[in-house]
Amino acid sequence: MSERIQRLSRRADARRQPVADLSRYTTYYLDAYVANLDAAPILREARARAATWAQMALTVGPDERMVGELCNDARTSELVYFYYGRGTTISQARLDAARAAGALTPEVEAKLQAVREHSYLDWPRHLATEAERLAQDSGAARSQTWAGHLVLDHPLLLERGWAGLAAWVEEWAARHGESADFYEALRVTVRAASTLMRRYAELCDAEIARCADEGRRGELAEMAARCGHLSHGPARDFRDAVQQVWFLHTLSGADSVGRFDQYLGGHYERDVAAGRLTREEAFEWVAEFWCKVAQNGAIQNLTIGGQRPEGGDAANEVTYLALEATRLLKRPHPNLCLRLHPGSPARLWDEALRTIATGTGTPALYNDEPAIAGLLHLGIPLDEARDYCPAGCSQTVIPGRAHFMNDAGVYNAAKVLELALHDGHDTRLQAQVGPHTGTAEQLGSYEALEEAVYRQLAYFAAMEAAVNNVNYRHFAATEGYALRALFTRDCVERGRGIWHGGARYNGIQLEIPGLTNLADSLAAAREVVYEQHRATLPELVAALDRNWEGAEVLRQAVRQAPKFGNNDPRVDEIRARFSDFLYRELQKQPAEGGGVFIPGEVIFVYHEGDGHRTGATPDGRLAYTVLADSAGAAQGRDTHGPTALMASAATLPHRLGTTSIVLNVKFAPRLFVEERERMAALFKGYFEMGGLQLQVNVVDRETLLRAQQDPAAYADLVVRVGGFSAYFCTLSRELQDDIISRTAQS
Repeated sequence: MSERIQRLSRRADARRQPVADLSRYTTYYLDAYVANLDAAPILREARARAATWAQMALTVGPDERMVGELCNDARTSELVYFYYGRGTTISQARLDAARAAGALTPEVEAKLQAVREHSYLDWPRHLATEAERLAQDSGAARSQTWAGHLVLDHPLLLERGWAGLAAWVEEWAARHGESADFYEALRVTVRAASTLMRRYAELCDAEIARCADEGRRGELAEMAARCGHLSHGPARDFRDAVQQVWFLHTLSGADSVGRFDQYLGGHYERDVAAGRLTREEAFEWVAEFWCKVAQNGAIQNLTIGGQRPEGGDAANEVTYLALEATRLLKRPHPNLCLRLHPGSPARLWDEALRTIATGTGTPALYNDEPAIAGLLHLGIPLDEARDYCPAGCSQTVIPGRAHFMNDAGVYNAAKVLELALHDGHDTRLQAQVGPHTGTAEQLGSYEALEEAVYRQLAYFAAMEAAVNNVNYRHFAATEGYALRALFTRDCVERGRGIWHGGARYNGIQLEIPGLTNLADSLAAAREVVYEQHRATLPELVAALDRNWEGAEVLRQAVRQAPKFGNNDPRVDEIRARFSDFLYRELQKQPAEGGGVFIPGEVIFVYHEGDGHRTGATPDGRLAYTVLADSAGAAQGRDTHGPTALMASAATLPHRLGTTSIVLNVKFAPRLFVEERERMAALFKGYFEMGGLQLQVNVVDRETLLRAQQDPAAYADLVVRVGGFSAYFCTLSRELQDDIISRTAQS
């Protein structure tokens, strides 16, 4: 790795730090937004973004050969800005700092109020029924107030360029006269993006005059020429393509760049064949892309490997460059995802495990067979199903064709179990949230208990759909997302944005924490209450309501009952059956905008927050503590090793959990040196059993415990959390303990 890349990597850490003075702000977006309050949301937003791109300060850092910066909330100077996950957004940090400093004028305050009245800022309680509000407040079925992850149609820009896109928009605008606002928003967006790239060309030219180093002057001249061409033309070579992908990524503000090796592989191969590029030069560009991502510090998903749409292995040399960059830079960003299938070459498996061994938690491994089967189940054609990629943490999308609102909803199965044990009553809210399905005294058999749980699950599946459809309608009424529509097939051809059925594939994806706790709890109740008669169900529920106070003997009895993650059919069957039921119930629900609700278990950090909404559960868990992680065992409950854990997880209906079903495991570092072939066989075995996804922590328990005691000494320790990697010491203590508890093979 060159010294230049090492310097860029070090600067990425400094660049990721928040701005010192948050009270200083710009209002380019705010001013244009308020000036266009009477325009359609998509046009109002497009004009506000255009004003920002035309006036915002631009920089080119030392050593950089790529322009563009992916800002986060703490680094953007705008008081109001466009955030791809929520649309027009007020920077709360800047607002608080500016108010504290007395830097907000009455005029700005009035404009901010106009933004609040016209934009999407929170889940719309005023549009929901009382039942929907109770479902949301309880945490049983809720909306994330989130527009979903996105992967744009990068090949479209690489092939057409901004001028070609402008002509394409005009072609379809002529056919859809009734969609005037929609097409005008696209025109504004294309012109503004082209202008911004020209501004970068001018900046590079200006930097030449200020630069004394002859080598750097040459690099700046190349950058100026490249930006000048890319302001209108298509990508001509690998360098153009990498720059243009990054530029579009900065415009979108998104967290996913899709199948990186697929849309860059052809450029690489042509350039190498023509003698215009060496592998070493290509690596420098890939590594710089990685450093650019690291500047932001947030989750940025990037996919490699898998299959081609027509079938056959898709790995190419860019696939291996991506793995090499991850291995050498040793960073958690980007969130690298590797698709694998039975035809994946041995070299790819070996390179993947070598990279995992560095301890970044990447690449996460994805099994094409159940992933593609799940998309076929949703009615997506085979060639497009083969072209899937994860987005965000781990959510499945069809790049440039889907508006799945990934991660929009969260369904807390453990909370629903709690409600079933209390006849639909929420003890935290002191309100009747679910239907009456029987008090503990009335549930005299295990079959009656299961029936009550099934009825509550079905009720809240409908509520999950309802609260998220309310959320969707509010987005559609207030936000536009012109850039997303431009790069999502078939919006341009249909003359409709993503919130109005323009995308080829629609749906709403959601996460389901707590299913393991539900299964463990039912297995414990069956054994301790209905088989061993060590307590009655009312006595068990009373112990839960006291958070086990005075009932430690009973708590230890339920903790010793069968637990998911140990290849025990007594509980694995319950976990699989209830997962199948709930997945199907959710897939029955029609989604606003088209499609259905798409379930999965990519729990991110929801098992912490949703645990705080959930009382004690019959598996022995204490009230308001963390739930089980993703599709794995509850903390410390898998006692038979990783093979047993994977065997349990393989029983789940993976093709129905199309959002993705994440399984976290942890192994000692030495295994990836001494036993790499054995580890590959273990992972392949899980995939052969039908497992969908694996994310691997390579760190020993002792290191994690030392990091808790001395965070400063372990500031660069990276771990895998719930679909993403993060620096261990930045996580909450509960999440740290959760990671420490995961299965280890020493």
